[in-house]
Amino acid sequence: MSQHDLQQEAVASEEAEQQKFRVMSQRVGIRDPRSPEEKRKAYFRHHRLEFVNAWLQLWLTPVATLLSILVMGMALCLPITLWVLMDNVKSVAGFWDDGAQVTVYLKPTITDAQGAQVAQSLQSNPNVAGLRLISKEEGLQQLQEAMGVNRLGLEANPLPVAIRVEPASLDEQTLLQLQSQLSSWPEVDEVVWDQMWFQRLQSAVSFFDRMLLVFLAGLATLIVLVVLTATRLAIYHRSSETKVLRLFGASDAYIRRPFLYSGAWLGFWSGVIALVLASIASQWLAAPAATLLQTYLGADAFQGLTGG
Repeated sequence: MSQHDLQQEAVASEEAEQQKFRVMSQRVGIRDPRSPEEKRKAYFRHHRLEFVNAWLQLWLTPVATLLSILVMGMALCLPITLWVLMDNVKSVAGFWDDGAQVTVYLKPTITDAQGAQVAQSLQSNPNVAGLRLISKEEGLQQLQEAMGVNRLGLEANPLPVAIRVEPASLDEQTLLQLQSQLSSWPEVDEVVWDQMWFQRLQSAVSFFDRMLLVFLAGLATLIVLVVLTATRLAIYHRSSETKVLRLFGASDAYIRRPFLYSGAWLGFWSGVIALVLASIASQWLAAPAATLLQTYLGADAFQGLTGG
């Protein structure tokens, strides 16, 4: 007879003993003499006991417990650190605005007062989150500052009134729709926004988001496998206790409870380790990341887990 057959025979024998005990209990009329209130108190008391006992049981095998906590903590640390980096990139001042802003140039014959009326009409557009009117004089001043001169020597101001529009959505189709709507207005001469820059930006952000999801999926699988392995070891070490409890008619929930609390303890301390490691990693990366963001995106500081 093979080992597999012997295991099946042992399981069948154990189930037969349990069924026999249940039948005998029903025949002799064994009933729980406790009142509902006593049952409720016993239920919560057992939860409290198993909560503490699960923690003590973990440290019967300290090396395995520490390894499990460290593995899960390091696995959780990686996506948290990546999330901090992505959050910094997305929250950089001017990161979205400079590229996604739509600039509306009005016709040269439109005065500042007429431009203000156009801007007021534009505020009711649901695709517009905000706007700023740039008068002819302000536009000329900005041009002079950009060229580094005090006066351009022009007899008249050739610049048109402009409206800088902040779109309500960064969806490309919404921006194209807004551009089409504004271009059809009789007062509008040209609508400009950097579509190529925006497409590159969206592609980069989408890539990093998907990469983060891949990391999360892989690490979640790793964590589940670690928890399953730790739980199987705990069940194996307490197999004799489980058999005795089943012979006395313990429910599956009663037997399952200590293992659930063991998993909760492992998850809690793994989360603590992950936060500590992620905080250390973000502080270590703060200086080079801040320099990188300042150089390419104009950020003032790198924000860690605590926002500073």
